[in-house]
Amino acid sequence: AVLVLFELCSQLVRATSSGEDLGPYVLLGVFFELGISILMGYATGQLMRLALPPRLEADCQYDMCTKKGEEKAHRPQKSQIGSVLLGFLLIFILYAVFCVAEGCSDWTGGKLCLEPLLVCTVAACVCGHDELRREGLLEALAAWTPLVLLPFFTLAGASLQLSSLSQVLPAALCLVVLRALGVAAGSAGAGALSRLFLPQSHTSKETVQYTWLTLLAQAGVTLGLVLEVQHTFKGAWTQPFATLIISVVVINQLIGPVCCRLGLQKILAAEEQEEEDIEMGSCSPSSPSSDGSLTTPRSNRFHLAPKQTDRAGTQSVVYVQHPPLADGLVKKLNQF
Repeated sequence: AVLVLFELCSQLVRATSSGEDLGPYVLLGVFFELGISILMGYATGQLMRLALPPRLEADCQYDMCTKKGEEKAHRPQKSQIGSVLLGFLLIFILYAVFCVAEGCSDWTGGKLCLEPLLVCTVAACVCGHDELRREGLLEALAAWTPLVLLPFFTLAGASLQLSSLSQVLPAALCLVVLRALGVAAGSAGAGALSRLFLPQSHTSKETVQYTWLTLLAQAGVTLGLVLEVQHTFKGAWTQPFATLIISVVVINQLIGPVCCRLGLQKILAAEEQEEEDIEMGSCSPSSPSSDGSLTTPRSNRFHLAPKQTDRAGTQSVVYVQHPPLADGLVKKLNQF
């Protein structure tokens, strides 16, 4: 959605800067270019799937049956050199497609402007959603991730002009605050709706209140779009715009990890307290909620039942779910 909106805004800026009328043909052209970019990304994703060898079904069944603690110890290690070479091949494919999508504007005289980032995103989505190739894709790209991120963030930092930072700092702080408010409103609203319409998700109040703190950090796509704006548009406004957006990203990167740690601590502390209350038996079979209705605690939906085994004198404990009678009774009581 971010890339689609970026392409729409880019086309509107191109139309207004060149003096064209913002008619229906401009929007049709934008959606046509987006469609071509998505088709190109889909074809690239299929090419990446051909380059990646699929995992055997025996390996998939082994992963499903093996415990997480035993997986690293007993699973055969793949060749690191093979993963590096495969990652180089995938990066080469993506880079070639990126250059082709970016050069379409020059080859067609500006009549066809594709979105390179959207092409690569769709390609990775198509290839990454193949369960037999997803793990191989992650392993192949993991070896090259530091080598790609280092020049990327260095180039983005070099685009930040400290001399003009003082001029855009008030606007950057306003954008940071507005973005935080938007994230908080969206996260709290989604959590409230989840508690209302999806009670089986067991979304706690603390999760609704503090999840937005974990969503403040940003980078990646934003910095890539800033660099693309500087490359695409040659006006005098591009440099102050880039400084403003990079300043917002830097501020969010500074406060994002701290807020994320704080939010996770609050959520985990609430969950630990709830588990302690369950173990101590402080939760009643039907406890009143904030609106006065009765809810069945999470602890009472399962009970322990001893089960005799074949060996004499030994017992195992299994979890048996209560019948839906208790939940139905609670719903009846909530109606009064």
